[in-house]
Amino acid sequence: MSKLFRNLKLRTKLIASVLSVSLVVLITICVFTHIWYQAELKKECEERLRITARNYAADVSKLFEDPVSTVNTLSNMFGQMVAGQTADRKLAGNIVKEEIRRESRYESLWMLWEPNAFDGKDIEFVSDAEHYGNDAGRFTPNFYRLKGQIRYQPITESSVNDIVGQNRMNTHKLVVNDPV
Repeated sequence: MSKLFRNLKLRTKLIASVLSVSLVVLITICVFTHIWYQAELKKECEERLRITARNYAADVSKLFEDPVSTVNTLSNMFGQMVAGQTADRKLAGNIVKEEIRRESRYESLWMLWEPNAFDGKDIEFVSDAEHYGNDAGRFTPNFYRLKGQIRYQPITESSVNDIVGQNRMNTHKLVVNDPV
Protein backbone atom coordinates (compact mmCIF):
# COMPACT_ATOMS: atom_id res chain seq x y z
CA MET A 1 0.00 0.00 0.00
CA SER A 2 2.81 2.43 0.82
CA LYS A 3 4.44 1.57 -2.57
CA LEU A 4 1.19 2.49 -4.26
CA PHE A 5 1.04 5.73 -2.29
CA ARG A 6 4.64 6.60 -3.25
CA ASN A 7 3.84 6.21 -6.94
CA LEU A 8 1.04 8.79 -6.80
CA LYS A 9 1.51 12.35 -7.87
CA LEU A 10 2.02 15.01 -5.25
CA ARG A 11 -1.39 16.52 -5.89
CA THR A 12 -3.10 13.14 -5.43
CA LYS A 13 -1.09 12.47 -2.28
CA LEU A 14 -2.12 15.83 -0.88
CA ILE A 15 -5.78 15.25 -1.69
CA ALA A 16 -5.64 11.75 -0.18
CA SER A 17 -4.02 13.09 2.99
CA VAL A 18 -6.54 15.91 3.35
CA LEU A 19 -9.41 13.51 2.72
CA SER A 20 -8.02 11.06 5.28
CA VAL A 21 -7.70 13.76 7.92
CA SER A 22 -11.14 15.11 7.00
CA LEU A 23 -12.62 11.63 7.29
CA VAL A 24 -11.04 11.15 10.73
CA VAL A 25 -12.34 14.57 11.85
CA LEU A 26 -15.80 13.82 10.45
CA ILE A 27 -15.93 10.43 12.22
CA THR A 28 -14.72 12.05 15.45
CA ILE A 29 -17.41 14.76 15.17
CA CYS A 30 -20.07 12.11 14.48
CA VAL A 31 -18.99 10.04 17.48
CA PHE A 32 -18.95 13.03 19.83
CA THR A 33 -22.28 14.28 18.42
CA HIS A 34 -23.79 10.85 18.98
CA ILE A 35 -22.49 10.71 22.55
CA TRP A 36 -23.78 14.24 23.27
CA TYR A 37 -27.16 13.44 21.66
CA GLN A 38 -27.51 10.27 23.74
CA ALA A 39 -26.75 12.21 26.93
CA GLU A 40 -29.28 14.92 26.04
CA LEU A 41 -31.86 12.30 25.12
CA LYS A 42 -31.29 10.57 28.46
CA LYS A 43 -31.74 13.88 30.31
CA GLU A 44 -34.96 14.60 28.43
CA CYS A 45 -36.31 11.10 29.08
CA GLU A 46 -35.49 11.37 32.78
CA GLU A 47 -37.22 14.76 32.99
CA ARG A 48 -40.32 13.38 31.23
CA LEU A 49 -40.25 10.40 33.56
CA ARG A 50 -40.07 12.73 36.61
CA ILE A 51 -43.02 14.77 35.31
CA THR A 52 -45.05 11.62 34.63
CA ALA A 53 -44.21 10.22 38.06
CA ARG A 54 -45.26 13.51 39.72
CA ASN A 55 -48.55 13.42 37.80
CA TYR A 56 -49.21 9.82 38.83
CA ALA A 57 -48.31 10.64 42.42
CA ALA A 58 -50.76 13.55 42.38
CA ASP A 59 -53.49 11.28 40.96
CA VAL A 60 -52.86 8.63 43.60
CA SER A 61 -52.83 11.29 46.30
CA LYS A 62 -56.21 12.60 45.13
CA LEU A 63 -57.54 9.05 45.05
CA PHE A 64 -56.69 8.52 48.74
CA GLU A 65 -56.91 12.07 50.04
CA ASP A 66 -60.71 12.37 50.04
CA PRO A 67 -61.47 9.02 51.70
CA VAL A 68 -58.78 9.55 54.33
CA SER A 69 -60.08 13.05 54.98
CA THR A 70 -63.61 11.67 55.32
CA VAL A 71 -62.50 9.01 57.79
CA ASN A 72 -60.54 11.54 59.83
CA THR A 73 -63.50 13.94 59.89
CA LEU A 74 -65.93 11.20 60.97
CA SER A 75 -63.47 9.95 63.56
CA ASN A 76 -63.07 13.43 65.06
CA MET A 77 -66.82 14.09 64.99
CA PHE A 78 -67.71 10.82 66.71
CA GLY A 79 -64.83 11.23 69.16
CA GLN A 80 -66.28 14.61 70.15
CA MET A 81 -69.74 13.06 70.53
CA VAL A 82 -68.34 10.46 72.89
CA ALA A 83 -66.18 12.95 74.80
CA GLY A 84 -69.14 15.30 75.22
CA GLN A 85 -71.39 12.41 76.28
CA THR A 86 -73.78 13.19 73.42
CA ALA A 87 -73.20 9.95 71.52
CA ASP A 88 -76.31 9.03 69.55
CA ARG A 89 -76.16 5.64 67.81
CA LYS A 90 -78.92 6.32 65.35
CA LEU A 91 -77.50 9.71 64.35
CA ALA A 92 -73.94 8.42 64.05
CA GLY A 93 -75.02 5.37 62.04
CA ASN A 94 -77.11 7.51 59.72
CA ILE A 95 -74.15 9.84 59.15
CA VAL A 96 -72.03 6.86 58.07
CA LYS A 97 -74.86 5.65 55.84
CA GLU A 98 -75.29 9.06 54.25
CA GLU A 99 -71.55 9.35 53.61
CA ILE A 100 -71.39 6.06 51.67
CA ARG A 101 -74.54 7.03 49.77
CA ARG A 102 -72.99 10.42 48.88
CA GLU A 103 -69.62 9.05 47.76
CA SER A 104 -70.08 6.46 45.03
CA ARG A 105 -66.37 5.49 45.07
CA TYR A 106 -66.76 3.82 48.47
CA GLU A 107 -67.47 0.10 48.43
CA SER A 108 -67.98 0.03 52.18
CA LEU A 109 -67.77 2.26 55.20
CA TRP A 110 -67.92 1.02 58.76
CA MET A 111 -66.91 1.65 62.34
CA LEU A 112 -66.04 -0.77 65.06
CA TRP A 113 -66.05 0.44 68.66
CA GLU A 114 -64.66 -1.30 71.70
CA PRO A 115 -67.41 -2.80 73.91
CA ASN A 116 -69.37 0.01 75.59
CA ALA A 117 -66.91 2.62 74.31
CA PHE A 118 -69.44 4.56 72.23
CA ASP A 119 -72.15 5.26 74.76
CA GLY A 120 -71.85 2.62 77.48
CA LYS A 121 -75.22 1.14 76.48
CA ASP A 122 -74.31 -1.99 74.52
CA ILE A 123 -76.62 -4.16 76.65
CA GLU A 124 -79.62 -2.04 75.57
CA PHE A 125 -78.94 -2.52 71.85
CA VAL A 126 -78.25 -6.26 71.45
CA SER A 127 -79.16 -7.19 67.84
CA ASP A 128 -80.89 -3.79 67.40
CA ALA A 129 -80.41 -2.98 63.71
CA GLU A 130 -82.23 0.35 64.06
CA HIS A 131 -79.51 1.54 66.46
CA TYR A 132 -76.70 -0.39 64.73
CA GLY A 133 -76.08 -2.83 67.57
CA ASN A 134 -74.54 -6.20 66.76
CA ASP A 135 -75.23 -9.56 68.44
CA ALA A 136 -73.50 -8.31 71.61
CA GLY A 137 -74.94 -4.78 71.41
CA ARG A 138 -71.62 -3.27 70.32
CA PHE A 139 -72.03 -0.21 68.08
CA THR A 140 -70.93 -1.42 64.62
CA PRO A 141 -72.46 0.52 61.74
CA ASN A 142 -71.33 -1.40 58.66
CA PHE A 143 -72.59 -0.24 55.28
CA TYR A 144 -71.60 -1.64 51.90
CA ARG A 145 -72.62 -1.22 48.30
CA LEU A 146 -74.12 -4.17 46.43
CA LYS A 147 -75.35 -3.73 42.85
CA GLY A 148 -75.65 0.01 43.41
CA GLN A 149 -77.72 -0.36 46.59
CA ILE A 150 -76.56 0.57 50.08
CA ARG A 151 -76.89 -2.36 52.47
CA TYR A 152 -76.42 -2.65 56.22
CA GLN A 153 -75.05 -5.62 58.10
CA PRO A 154 -73.77 -5.47 61.67
CA ILE A 155 -70.28 -6.76 62.30
CA THR A 156 -70.84 -9.88 64.39
CA GLU A 157 -68.73 -10.56 67.46
CA SER A 158 -67.23 -13.61 65.73
CA SER A 159 -66.05 -11.31 62.90
CA VAL A 160 -64.66 -8.76 65.35
CA ASN A 161 -61.77 -11.04 66.30
CA ASP A 162 -60.74 -11.33 62.65
CA ILE A 163 -60.88 -7.56 62.16
CA VAL A 164 -59.05 -6.81 65.39
CA GLY A 165 -56.38 -9.35 64.52
CA GLN A 166 -55.86 -7.85 61.06
CA ASN A 167 -55.82 -4.21 62.10
CA ARG A 168 -54.48 -4.12 65.66
CA MET A 169 -57.21 -1.73 66.77
CA ASN A 170 -55.37 -0.41 69.78
CA THR A 171 -52.84 1.45 67.62
CA HIS A 172 -55.31 4.32 67.05
CA LYS A 173 -54.03 4.60 63.48
CA LEU A 174 -56.05 4.86 60.30
CA VAL A 175 -56.37 1.56 58.44
CA VAL A 176 -57.42 1.24 54.82
CA ASN A 177 -58.46 -2.30 53.91
CA ASP A 178 -58.80 -3.94 50.55
CA PRO A 179 -62.42 -4.86 49.76
CA VAL A 180 -63.31 -8.36 50.87
